[in-house]
Parts: sequence; structure tokens; C-alpha cells
Amino acid sequence: MKILDACQHLKKDDPVEECFRIKSRVEAIDLMRKYYKKGFRYAARDEQSDWIQLYSEEPKKYLEEEFWGYKSGDDPNVLPVRLIKNKDMTEINWGNRSAILIETYWTEPELFEPESVNAGD
Repeated sequence: MKILDACQHLKKDDPVEECFRIKSRVEAIDLMRKYYKKGFRYAARDEQSDWIQLYSEEPKKYLEEEFWGYKSGDDPNVLPVRLIKNKDMTEINWGNRSAILIETYWTEPELFEPESVNAGD
């Protein structure tokens, strides 16, 4: 997937600059809410990536290739992946067994409080 293709939706003076700007945790969650309203439901992150990927259908973790992706690239009902550049939401990571339901950030926010996320370190 081309990063710029996943950023064309941005309505800013400079969508490329905005796409590559690192978003804070608060900004990332606000963007997740926006995309949730548009049909996105899952968040995942490839190994050693600064990009959170948002999916409309549950993605599959491709272990050999080390990336997340839709189970079927031919499904006409899936929305193109959206990207959010973020480094501080470490709970979204390659080590996750499955993608995270993004609505959990506002239905069960205590699961992702920075203190509880880092408590096991």
C-alpha cells in the first residue's frame, strides 16, 4: 500500500505534510472516532512501524510477510486502509494476536490508559 494513497482523504492545505505529521494519542483517538463514523472498526500496526492502520473489516495478520491486511483484497465492501502516524499508542503493535476494536477507546477507555498500558513494564 502506498502511504500517500492512504492519506489522500485529508482535507488540509498540505495533505502530505499532515499525513506524515506524528499525531499525539489524543489526536489519534479523535481521528479514530472520525473514521469509526465512516465505517472503520479495527486498528493494527505492522512490525517496527510508526503507522496505525485502520480497517473496515477485521484484518488478517500475515506472519511470513510480517504485515496486516484484508483477508480478501477483492471484497468490494471493504474500505481502503487509512493511516495515522503515531508513536505513543504502543498497545497497538505487531505483537497483538488480533487487531484492536477501535470503539474500545471510548467504550472502555480504562483499558488503554497510559498508566495501565505501561504498568507491566
